Amino acid sequence: MKKLLIPALLLLAACQNKPLVDPGTASGKLNNGKLRTFAGTTRTDSLYGGSVHFGTANNQDYLGNKIGYAMKLARMMHWNYFRADASTDSLGNPSNANFAVFVDSAYNAGFGVFAVLSNPNLAAPAAPASGYTTSELNAFYQKGYNKGYGFINRFPGKIGFLQVYNELELDNNADLLRSTYHGTATPTDTEVNLKYNMAKYKAYLQYLSGMYSGAKAANSNIRVGMNYGWIHYGLFRRFALDMKAINKKLDFMGLDWYNDSEYGTDRSHNVSPIDTPMANKAIVRLKLKFIDSSLVTQVGITETGISFGGTPSPGINPNGLGKGGFLTLMHNQYKSNCNFLFYYELFKEPLTRGSGTKEAEFGIQTPTNLSPNILVTDTLSLLH
Repeated sequence: MKKLLIPALLLLAACQNKPLVDPGTASGKLNNGKLRTFAGTTRTDSLYGGSVHFGTANNQDYLGNKIGYAMKLARMMHWNYFRADASTDSLGNPSNANFAVFVDSAYNAGFGVFAVLSNPNLAAPAAPASGYTTSELNAFYQKGYNKGYGFINRFPGKIGFLQVYNELELDNNADLLRSTYHGTATPTDTEVNLKYNMAKYKAYLQYLSGMYSGAKAANSNIRVGMNYGWIHYGLFRRFALDMKAINKKLDFMGLDWYNDSEYGTDRSHNVSPIDTPMANKAIVRLKLKFIDSSLVTQVGITETGISFGGTPSPGINPNGLGKGGFLTLMHNQYKSNCNFLFYYELFKEPLTRGSGTKEAEFGIQTPTNLSPNILVTDTLSLLH
C-alpha cells in the first residue's frame, strides 16, 4: 500500500476542527514559495473524486470544521476533484457560508471543484392553454443568467465545472418525467401523457440557456452541463438538442449510476427489442446517446455508490459485494472510459438524513471518526 505523507499542519487543522485549510499546508509550498499544483484546479479531463455537501443549508454532517479532514481523505484516495452542491440566492450568492470556505480551501489545496446548483421551482404558464408568453420565457432566461453569472463570478477561476439541475427528471416541481416511465424516447413539444409532461419544459430550457450564458460570461472556460439518473436519457437528449440548435452546445452530460442501476434491466424496448441487462453498460449507453450524436463534449458518472442502510430491495446486490467491492467494480468498469467519475459520497450523514437510513449510509467515511477507515486506506487509496 502506498503511504501518503499528509502535511502535519493539515492533519492538525483537521483534528482541531479549523475550518479553513492554509494554502501552504494543504497543497504544500515549494522552497521558492510557489504553490504546488495537484492536477485538480487546471484539470479538464479524468476528473476523479466524490460528492460533498458543504454548500447545502443546514447540513449537520458537513460543517466547516470538517473541510480540512475532507481534504486529507481526498488526498489519501488520490482524488483531484470534489463535486459539491450549493444552495444560493437569486444572484448566485451561496446560502451556506461554509461553501466559500470550502471552495477557497479546495483551490488552495490544488483540488478542482465541480459545482452543482439546486433545482429552481419554475412557475407554470399564466395561461396554460396558450403556453408561456415571450415575456415569461425572457424572465426565466434572465433568472438563470443572473444566478449563473453571479455564482461563477463569485469564485473566479476556482470552479471548473457547473452542473445545472440535478436529476431534473425526478424533481416533482418540474414534473417533466412521469414516475412510471424510463424516459428513453426523446419527447416532443406537445407530448403530455403517461410518459412526459412538457408543460414546463420551455421554462427549464430558458433557465438552462440563461445560466449557460451567465456562467460563460463570468468565465469563458467554465464547462456547463447536466445529469440524469437510470436510463432517463430521452428528456436530456431533447435539452441537448435544443441547446445545440441555439449554438450553446452543452459541455458535458453526467449519469447517476447506483447499484440498482448497475444490476437493473432496460425493458423500454426502443433501444433493443429484448430486455437488456445494464451491467457494464452505463458509459456505453451514455456515449451512444450523447457523444456519438455530437450533443456534448464529455460524459461521465456524476454519482455512484451503494448503501446498506434501511431495508435493501431484493436483487440490487446479487453478488453480495461490500461497499468497497462495489466502488472498486465501478472504478474498474467505468473510470478509464469516461471523463469524470464521482463517488457518492465522502461522508455518511446520520445527523442530517437520520441514522441507519439508506440516504445516511452512502458515505465512505463517518465524519466524526478522524481516523480514516479501511475503505479509505486499504481499498480506495489503492485504486488510482
